[in-house]
Amino acid sequence: AGGGVQVEGEEQARGEQAIRLAIVGLPNVGKSTLLNTLLGEERVLTGPEPGLTRDVVRTALHYQGIKMELLDTAGYVGATKVSAYDDVGGEVADIAREAALSAMASAHVVVLVLDVAMALKSQKVLNSRELSLVSRYALQNGKALVIAANKMDALPGEEERQTYLDTLRSCLEERLLDAGIPPVVPLVARSGKNVQQLLDAVLQAHQDWDRRVSTGRLNRFLAKLRARVAGGGGIAREAARLKYLTQVKTRPPTFVAFVSGSQEVEDTFPQFLSNQLREALGMGGTPLRFWFRYKDARTLQALEGELQSNKRRSSKASDGAVGNRPSLRRRLLKPRLYMAERASVAAAETQGLSADSVYSSSAGSRGHDPGEIIQSALASEDEHYLGRSAISASSSISSGDSGSTSTRKVAKTRSAALAPWTGSKRRRDLDAYMQHLSRSPSAPLRIKSKRHTSRGQG
Repeated sequence: AGGGVQVEGEEQARGEQAIRLAIVGLPNVGKSTLLNTLLGEERVLTGPEPGLTRDVVRTALHYQGIKMELLDTAGYVGATKVSAYDDVGGEVADIAREAALSAMASAHVVVLVLDVAMALKSQKVLNSRELSLVSRYALQNGKALVIAANKMDALPGEEERQTYLDTLRSCLEERLLDAGIPPVVPLVARSGKNVQQLLDAVLQAHQDWDRRVSTGRLNRFLAKLRARVAGGGGIAREAARLKYLTQVKTRPPTFVAFVSGSQEVEDTFPQFLSNQLREALGMGGTPLRFWFRYKDARTLQALEGELQSNKRRSSKASDGAVGNRPSLRRRLLKPRLYMAERASVAAAETQGLSADSVYSSSAGSRGHDPGEIIQSALASEDEHYLGRSAISASSSISSGDSGSTSTRKVAKTRSAALAPWTGSKRRRDLDAYMQHLSRSPSAPLRIKSKRHTSRGQG
């Protein structure tokens, strides 16, 4: 994706004592020749015939004070084509293929060697077998990737070489969605041209693969990303849901994103986030993994089960009123649902009733039980209905006395009844409701909110 967000500062990277580098590719593309050039000696047999390398050849190399282990593998052959690569029905070729895939699984960095001369003949910079090799067995296993475009001397002019490299990078960006654009190093393995650049690219790819980014820098990136895509739908909406981002492991870098709500993000969003972070960090060729954490969705049945369980536990306590106090309800129910319940308790306390009697199932008629009112309001999801239900419950408990004595009782018990509500919006609504009860419980109540105005019908 274009227009990446820049992350401030330098990220920390841990060095590894030995970097395992697997050299892979199709048969006869120059893998063994590249290994001999890197070592400066004829370590393995090379020739124009494909299939000379059967086993994985492991050698050690020191470069810039860093120890590297080079793994030269046999040419990759598709599972359906192994029978054509030996005279014993494909048994030897199949063993060589499995050994090459096993070497890739144990490597840190995978170098895919391409044959430019072969690309000129087929008019394809990257064929399906090469894409399958790196996408299925390298990137999906979390390996860092470097592309080595071998036999660049097959292209006569500088313009042709640049055109080939641009086409190759475009193809990689379109087809390798898990790694962005990996580093591409044009070289000639036989003569050793640009071989040192290949080793530099391998060291950088390993550093990115083993990189750890601080949480502060990740969340500054997240804030800039949200600001840049704000105002739209789809991707912008999903980005606005991200609350926190942190890295939990390396090799490859793995991040956990905390998301508001219980609904999963869109299928395209993880890829978008990965591309943006990879571009911001400059980590082309390194697969990034994301885990998304959501809030647990609570169903009405689960909510009722917790409330009933809490009521059963409270009945065994010595003080019955303690268990039935609405601490669990305050934690689980919606704010306005709980507000109606607390208002019912406050109205009951003005008449000398205990809060426990309000929550008890033996309180009397249906209108006396705020729990039933809460359940009905949950089913309707209607704030207007909720406001009228709260008034009805409180009115049925109240004796209807609106004189000065009732007003004083309301004023005396309101602070205790409304203690959990510290938010100004909730306190304003409850204050208006309690004043309404002290005046005339049967009159319509108007409570203003930020979304809309709910008018009771009396």
